[in-house]
Amino acid sequence: GAVTGAELRLLKRDGTVMECICDLVTHLDEQGHVVAIQGATRDVTVQKRYERAIRESEARFRTLSENLDDTVARIDRDCRMLYVNPALDRLSGRPHQNMVGRCLSDFSGFSPATLAVTRDAIMHVFNTGRPLSGSMDVQTHGGQRSIDWHMVPERDDDGVLQTVLMHLHDVTALRRTQEELRLAGEQHRELSGHLQDAREHERTALARDLHDNIGQGLTALKFDLVSLKKQLRKELDKEHAISRVDNVTEIVDSLALDVRHLSTELRPGMLDDLGLCAAMEWQVGSFVERTGIRCELSLPENDAQIPPTHAIVLYRVLQELLTNIARHSKATSARASLFMNEDSITLEIADNGIGISSSDVETSNSFGILGIRERLRPIEGEFTISGRRHKGTVATVRVPLTEPSGTKSSG
Repeated sequence: GAVTGAELRLLKRDGTVMECICDLVTHLDEQGHVVAIQGATRDVTVQKRYERAIRESEARFRTLSENLDDTVARIDRDCRMLYVNPALDRLSGRPHQNMVGRCLSDFSGFSPATLAVTRDAIMHVFNTGRPLSGSMDVQTHGGQRSIDWHMVPERDDDGVLQTVLMHLHDVTALRRTQEELRLAGEQHRELSGHLQDAREHERTALARDLHDNIGQGLTALKFDLVSLKKQLRKELDKEHAISRVDNVTEIVDSLALDVRHLSTELRPGMLDDLGLCAAMEWQVGSFVERTGIRCELSLPENDAQIPPTHAIVLYRVLQELLTNIARHSKATSARASLFMNEDSITLEIADNGIGISSSDVETSNSFGILGIRERLRPIEGEFTISGRRHKGTVATVRVPLTEPSGTKSSG
């Protein structure tokens, strides 16, 4: 008989182990008895060491690959998947086990167009022997995904290109975040431009009011004083002089009212002197008187805990929201409420108007909403607004009761 390919481990004199493969042949006499054994032994210690190293390397590769969030696949020249890790399941919504040994074109998890692009990239790596990277949008059963891909050639010991290792990285969330940051940057730039224009308009209006009201009043006052001076010198027509004095008094009273109005618009003194609740009560009363829209007001009994930085921001937000109601809502009634608990303050403004739409909330031209969010940012406030068609709009502001470091009150 014969024994072929028997594996032996032999202990050498120096204590090391030699791994061998033996081929044995027996020689028989005429009676069939074994009379001799002839054999050949090959030392395969180095070969076995290389084989173990390859198996260990492959095991480490699979352990790493199968725990990755990214998809890794090994593909041959016929575009068959020799290996693919479980991440393909999450990316495509199809079981990866069914694809091992099958052609790439048989995979139903991606669209034919995506598979065609992938196949062209794989063949490019086989033809050039160089790595290749790129990006693509993939339509999967779970929706559209953005993918960054990288392919590298894999060669055997003789340098012959055997397979391509493909790496797919899902960057959908990253792209979405980048897009949100880009939109936020655009909105911020638009808001900055709008705020600059708004400041210029406010300055123009203030200059016009100063010129038309206070400036003209002072001019009239000067003429009356000059006339009064002449009459007093002559000591004639005392009744007319008294009438002039009364006229001067009326002009002074009117100027005082204009000054108080402009001062209140720029910075309400009662906000600093009497607190937020008093300022809100005055603002709502002024809103009702100016627009004719009824407005209920609900306030806490004590607002002493509200930091000054929060008070001015909440007051300005109230001003902006009431202005929006007057301009856009077509409401006949509104409600303003201020609530406080141990750690936060909530301002809620509601109306019974036409209701703001989601598109109006999201549009970049909603500078009032953008301005409110910008005001709230330094005090870590949150702002939500929603509406129902012909059912009105509800806007809610929540800010922490503690005052963030580094903030200061500004009008």
